[in-house]
Amino acid sequence: AACERLPYPDERVIVYRFERNGEDWLVYWHRDGEGVLRLPLKKDQFTLLSRLGGEPLEVTEDGDSCLLPAGNRRYVRGRGTRVTLGRPPF
Repeated sequence: AACERLPYPDERVIVYRFERNGEDWLVYWHRDGEGVLRLPLKKDQFTLLSRLGGEPLEVTEDGDSCLLPAGNRRYVRGRGTRVTLGRPPF
C-alpha cells in the first residue's frame, strides 16, 4: 500500500497516511525530540497506538480536536473514519 506524506505546520513532526487491512492509518514522529500533533477528530473516531498491534494510548481532547504526544513513532488507526490533519490553519 502506498504512503502519503501529509504536511504539518511544525516541520519537525513527520506524518504519513496509509491504508492497512481496509482501515485508514497515520504514522508520525518528531524528528528532533518532543512536540504535539493536533488531530481534528474526536477521540472516539480513532485509536492511538505506540506500535502496530499494541495497546491503545490515552488521548487528550481540546475542543473539536485531540492533542497527541509527538516524539517516538506512534500510530493512529481510524475507526471507520478517514484520518486527516484537516486544512490549514491547523
